Amino acid sequence: MPSPEPTLRRDAQRTRDRLIEATGALLEHSGPDFTLPELAKEAGVGTATVYRHFADTTQAHQEFEKHTVAGLSQLIRTLPSHLSGRQRFERICAGWVKRSQTEVAPARFIRSPQGFLERQSRQQEPQMNELAAALRSALQDLIGEGVLPDQDLDIAALLWITLFDERVVVDLTRSRRWSANHIAVFLGDALLRTLGATTDPLAEGASADATRRKNTSTGTAEPTTGSANP
Repeated sequence: MPSPEPTLRRDAQRTRDRLIEATGALLEHSGPDFTLPELAKEAGVGTATVYRHFADTTQAHQEFEKHTVAGLSQLIRTLPSHLSGRQRFERICAGWVKRSQTEVAPARFIRSPQGFLERQSRQQEPQMNELAAALRSALQDLIGEGVLPDQDLDIAALLWITLFDERVVVDLTRSRRWSANHIAVFLGDALLRTLGATTDPLAEGASADATRRKNTSTGTAEPTTGSANP
């Protein structure tokens, strides 16, 4: 007879996923000051179930942040291998912004007081270290293609994370009503310029826009790589 253990583990993981999703919903609607019984109600489970997963709301906050960081790493890791470094960069920017507008947006209420470099040096957060490695790899591809000059990849990754903070994305979305693609292109171009891009990103974008307008007038419009879904 098959062991019930895998099924039990899957059930526990599904419950944990529901609790993490409910944590995000409560953060977005009420901020960080909710209780575990309120989390149980939001997730549709018993209070005892919540306590089997989280000792307190601080742990719920931490698990939600780990989930968001791991999700970004997975987005980067699963991109098609045939992409150029520039295409990969654009896909990462587009996916990052879309996630920051939706499921990652609540993380802005619980950001750690420690900085990106400090958290890496502590070697206690595997999700953050995995994300840092993924960003460094993407940046190294840009250097290898001649898009960026050689530089400190940790500092470059720090600037990437700083510019694409979900607080910035949510602010531009709500205050300026910018689309995800507009934000991704704007922040991506800003990052490339800051890192000393050897080409003019904005000039390339203007050329692409002109081509797209021309194609639209002839009925042959195609999406740019910056607007492609990850």
